[in-house]
Amino acid sequence: MQIERLDLLRALFEKVVIPKSVFAELSHIPSHKSVLEELDWVEIREMPENDLYKKLLTSLDRGEAEAIALAIEVKADLLLIDERKGRDVADSLGIRKTGTLGVLIRAKEKGLLSKVKPEMDRLVKETRFRIHADLCTKGF
Repeated sequence: MQIERLDLLRALFEKVVIPKSVFAELSHIPSHKSVLEELDWVEIREMPENDLYKKLLTSLDRGEAEAIALAIEVKADLLLIDERKGRDVADSLGIRKTGTLGVLIRAKEKGLLSKVKPEMDRLVKETRFRIHADLCTKGF
């Protein structure tokens, strides 16, 4: 998740598995330090450098490549990925996916958030996240 709402992942999903490289990326962001200390419920996996992973690295960054390869390896029900290129690759491999916005909408549907719009606004303001203008006007 691009905003510090990992609590939503914990509430929405039975199991969360992330590649070690994604955890490492997050740990280099000072504002994430306190959040990461609470991730004892997340399984962090080292990714073997198999053929699929190596092929994915030719078009994706390491974190995305590992996340997609890991989703296949653990037969994940859902992959959380925001980057367009990674989402397209996940589609081509038949991987069911959602993004940060999808998690926020699901959280609202489950009664964990009263509104999605404030979280969307914060996401755009505090990160480099981009949301299509049509989505910003929906009544989330």
